[in-house]
Parts: sequence; structure tokens; C-alpha cells
Amino acid sequence: MSVYTGVDASLQGRLPNGGIFNGGVSFGRERTDYCGIIEHANIGSNAVTSAGRVGETRVASFPSTNYCSVRPPYQPDFKALVTYPLPWDLSVSAVWQNRAGPEMLASYFVTDSAVTGLGRPLTGGGRSVHLIAPGTEYGERVNQLDVRFSKSLSVGDGRVQVNAAVYNFFNTDAALSWTTTFGPSWLAPTRIMQGRMFKVGTTFSF
Repeated sequence: MSVYTGVDASLQGRLPNGGIFNGGVSFGRERTDYCGIIEHANIGSNAVTSAGRVGETRVASFPSTNYCSVRPPYQPDFKALVTYPLPWDLSVSAVWQNRAGPEMLASYFVTDSAVTGLGRPLTGGGRSVHLIAPGTEYGERVNQLDVRFSKSLSVGDGRVQVNAAVYNFFNTDAALSWTTTFGPSWLAPTRIMQGRMFKVGTTFSF
């Protein structure tokens, strides 16, 4: 069973001199629970979404009943957009995002030699276990600000708009994903936010 529960709220408004504001927040989580069928179906664990995956044929892929029900916390995602006109046909706009960080997991492969007192070999020669309960630990939140300046010019019967944008204004290097296998490289980033980037463009209207 997979159930998503969430609430979205947004606000729109006008600022002095023709400025526009849009903002919103989204609270949500995806809860997964396959405890009721774990003994009747061969199910594998999906570490990316914490959801069950039916169809595995290897007995060693049976997940632990400790984590057959995952209830992540509600984490808000914030977004806001502001556009404001400036003198001399200039305008400035900014987009701000604040999102939940990546889930922190730690999987560890246990071998026969690491287990004592069981009285028998491990099924399949080993077993992957979670050292951190899924849906309980997360990295730092991702904070991003993009800013754009625009200038409008009249050219004959048409108009030219010149744009200069700065993405990731604060040059944040937050991790978007990382290594979840416990060991020397555990939590080493595999993907981080793109560095600060400048972009200049022109739009013709006629």
C-alpha cells in the first residue's frame, strides 16, 4: 500500500508600481506499508522510494519486517516569485525555493563471517540491512535563489528585451544525492547543486 497525503497553499498579490508576488508552500509525505502481505508474497525493498516491489524471486531479497511500514515526516517545500518594475524600463524578478534535503540511508551487507550464534549460514550467503530506519533522517534543506534583470528597448515597430540572469545566486553546494552504502564513502555526494551560473539572452517582439 502506498498513500500520499499532502496540502498545498498559495498566495498571489500585487505590489506597488505594478509588482507581482506569488508564493506557496506544500506539505506532503508518501506512506508505504506492505506488512500485511510480506508473508504471502515475495517482495523486494526499493531503497529509493521505500515502497515495496513485487516480483523478486530470490529469497534473500525479502525485506526486514522492521521496516515494512515507513511513515516519513511531513516536510514543507516553499516557493516564491517576485517581479518588480524599475526605472528606465528595467525590471527585476527573483525565484526562491526551499526544499527538503535528500533522505539519509545506510545499507550494510552482512556476511556469514560477521554473524555468530545463528547456527546456520545466512540465506544467499549474506544479507543487506538498514542501519538507519527509512524515512527518519534527512540532509540539510536545499535553498536556492535565482535572480533576473530585464531591459526593454523599442526598435522600429518592435521591441527587444535583454535579460541577464544569475542562477543559484548564493552559489549553494547542497547535496542532492549521496552514497547510501555504509563504508568509507558513506554520504559522499554523488550529485550537488549546479554552481552559480550567469546567462544573458535577448528576445525580439514584432
